[in-house]
Amino acid sequence: MPRPLDSVERREAVALADSTVRLAREVQRIEQGMGRGVRDGEDYCAVLLLGAKLATAIHDARHLDLFSPATQAQLGLSRDIAGQIKGEGLDEVRQALRACLGRAPLWRERSRRALAEVRYAEHGTVRPEAVALREAFDLAATGRSSAAAERVQKAVNDLGEGDKALRGWLREQKAAYCT
Repeated sequence: MPRPLDSVERREAVALADSTVRLAREVQRIEQGMGRGVRDGEDYCAVLLLGAKLATAIHDARHLDLFSPATQAQLGLSRDIAGQIKGEGLDEVRQALRACLGRAPLWRERSRRALAEVRYAEHGTVRPEAVALREAFDLAATGRSSAAAERVQKAVNDLGEGDKALRGWLREQKAAYCT
């Protein structure tokens, strides 16, 4: 799992540890990493997700629901194949990787079938707090810090009593505009 690099990202990671927002960012980073190997329809690659946090991310329902439909389909195919070679050792893993990277016809067919039914929503969604934080940033960039703080406070108010970690993080962001 990619680790936060700078102090702002580390603080955010701690503040939002169990928040859906943090989970969504983790999923986004995983998908970005996976996407580095495939840029268009002719590209292909094998991605090995190693480590306890990644294993949790690809099996935990809270994470899984946040992956794109295509990634969910690919993870499903990977789970099917993993089930077939379970307990067989590294040679079987190597053979599965060779089938993928060698573009074996059976592999290509299974991969195509797994992705054939994938459908995306017509319109993407941007989380309301992300919009609010961007708007607040834009206001602050033009010297309107008070308006930026008010915009973040509106986002806090709109959250209701839901995600306490997110509410706290937004309040920290608001405080930064108040100084």
